[in-house]
Amino acid sequence: YMDMKTGKHHRLTDGKGVCSSPSYCQKNNSIVYSRRVGKDYQVCMMNLSDDQRKEVQLTFDGTDKVEPTWSECGRYIVFAQQIRDD
Repeated sequence: YMDMKTGKHHRLTDGKGVCSSPSYCQKNNSIVYSRRVGKDYQVCMMNLSDDQRKEVQLTFDGTDKVEPTWSECGRYIVFAQQIRDD
């Protein structure tokens, strides 16, 4: 994220692995995003109100979950699931 007052950038994730498609929810001050876990993309979230900013993995099966986004109320997440023919 970027601090609008100072203009400085700060990493939110641990920097290990690929994270993509972040979506911010103002209602719950959280982001949801896809993270590469093994060979699949899983949905993860982070509550930005928590000083420790712990990542929570929300999905675990062997398919790719991409483009997650929040519902307007901030209670639900929708994402696309891609099933590969490996």
